[in-house]
Amino acid sequence: DGGVRGAAARALGASRDGGSKAAIEAILAEDKDPRARAGAAAGLGTLFDHGSIPVLWKAFSDKSQPAAVRAEAAFSLSGFRCGSDDPDTPCLSGAQTAAVRAARRDPSMAEFRGIAILAAAELQDPGTRPLLKDLLMSDSKRVRDATAKLLWQFDDKTVDKFLGDRLKAVSDPATAQKVMLGLEAWQGQDLAPLVVEFASPPQVPLPIRIAAIH
Repeated sequence: DGGVRGAAARALGASRDGGSKAAIEAILAEDKDPRARAGAAAGLGTLFDHGSIPVLWKAFSDKSQPAAVRAEAAFSLSGFRCGSDDPDTPCLSGAQTAAVRAARRDPSMAEFRGIAILAAAELQDPGTRPLLKDLLMSDSKRVRDATAKLLWQFDDKTVDKFLGDRLKAVSDPATAQKVMLGLEAWQGQDLAPLVVEFASPPQVPLPIRIAAIH
């Protein structure tokens, strides 16, 4: 299954085991399932081996690749910095760096990446869990809403705190309301301090205060 292979590639990258580099690169270069290739592109960014820059660049610059794969490759490439004394160490050129930065600023690219992460998270890919925090603050309403919905389905008490923290920073009332409903969905979660804080004007917009009260 491509989703499982993508999750494995993310996990291998997170392990920071240099011995997994070739296997992850092979998934990115050869796997027929875009979910696997997207996971491999993300895994190589976490592995952070400059030797992976060429294969990541190839994936990013290939316009026939699905947007999710290109987006993951762009985000991974943006983490690399040149500065090695070894002239043989792969490095992005100025033009390549500019292209990657432009892609990262492209809202559609960020949305496609968010959708890919959410798809992997639904398969219980542990490597995506930390990324969900940032997706809750995505510029894409589609991604924010899907993230909030997914988060409250997880029976994971470690998520409670960051949802509460994120709620404090959410400016979109509709998204904040979804997060509050998500918090309420966890049995045993003491929402009293949070409800008091968010029900008290004028700290937050009225729709969020109403959500807190209810």
